[in-house]
Amino acid sequence: MLPVKKLSSQEELMSFCQLYQQVSGLHLDIEYLFQSNVYGLIVHQKLVGGYVLHPTRHSSRTMKYFVAPDNRSQITRQINLEQAVEICCFWISRKTKNFKFHSSYLWIDIAIRTFFSRENYYFYGTNSRGLAALYSIPRVTKLMHIDTINGRSTWTFYTRKHQMLQCIWSIIGPRINPFYKIKTNSIWSTKFYLPPLKS
Repeated sequence: MLPVKKLSSQEELMSFCQLYQQVSGLHLDIEYLFQSNVYGLIVHQKLVGGYVLHPTRHSSRTMKYFVAPDNRSQITRQINLEQAVEICCFWISRKTKNFKFHSSYLWIDIAIRTFFSRENYYFYGTNSRGLAALYSIPRVTKLMHIDTINGRSTWTFYTRKHQMLQCIWSIIGPRINPFYKIKTNSIWSTKFYLPPLKS
């Protein structure tokens, strides 16, 4: 059994909120977590990582933090938010990142849960250059938009439901098996070009 559990109590969600804010530097409204499905990676009885699945038919944290208001119509022209779920607030403690199998558990858990969902699209974004490079690895990932929010570059992606298993395996395959070869998008191609970091 994967060491990932659904978090539902107020104490668990408060802990997730505080730890996510420490790692990411982004504000997280506790009310958002109460309206979402929140999952935590538990190692030695401690919460060391997690992520959130949130239906976008009512609201979208990804749009709020990674897409400027004037550009949001570019997103809705590409996917129907009524049929989408955002994967957000993905985090893992710095110490746990060094254990490749622990970090892979979160990706595997996402793959399992999205496989059994009813929505057609998975929607996610970041202001981390490293995560943007990671998200761009799978060929089935679609880069929808590049923006600048509060002086920082942001990237927004989506993947269709039936391609999520392929998407996640492209990310974790090389971690589990260093001899595993994938066909990947180049982040330096025109489509996946990552702008220089802001000074």
